Amino acid sequence: LDSRIINDSMIEDTKHLIYTSFKKTDRTIANSKILILGFAFKGFPNTDDIRFSPSIPIVNYVREKGADLYGFDPVVSSKTIESLGIQSTNDIYEQKYDCVIILNNNPKFKNLDFDKLRKEKLTIIDGWYMYDVKTLSKLGINYFALGMALNS
Repeated sequence: LDSRIINDSMIEDTKHLIYTSFKKTDRTIANSKILILGFAFKGFPNTDDIRFSPSIPIVNYVREKGADLYGFDPVVSSKTIESLGIQSTNDIYEQKYDCVIILNNNPKFKNLDFDKLRKEKLTIIDGWYMYDVKTLSKLGINYFALGMALNS
């Protein structure tokens, strides 16, 4: 029961982080091209289980706001991702995005080539705080991580 309460609060915290990051960068979620990384309940150890995954209500939130969604998870099938109403991609670098949202801790998400992902001004929303804000800021990337002070 306590873990369910914590998981539910993390979902709300992530939705708030998404909302706040778009507001702080003077952008709207509507019509933004967003790449969702990580649909499984956890990324490490590997699992393809999306039952009760916090990614589902988060995906629903950005979809309801009118985002153009693409998704990748190295373990979850394309069919499962597409069943969530998201265009699945096996090559995350074949397109450019306005925003990347990292929703699990799969090790493959720790060394992304952000220059290959960005359109103009890229925003990263990281549910696992896997990157250093100063490093990404020097690259001109807006970085927001769960647990990071936003001064909002």
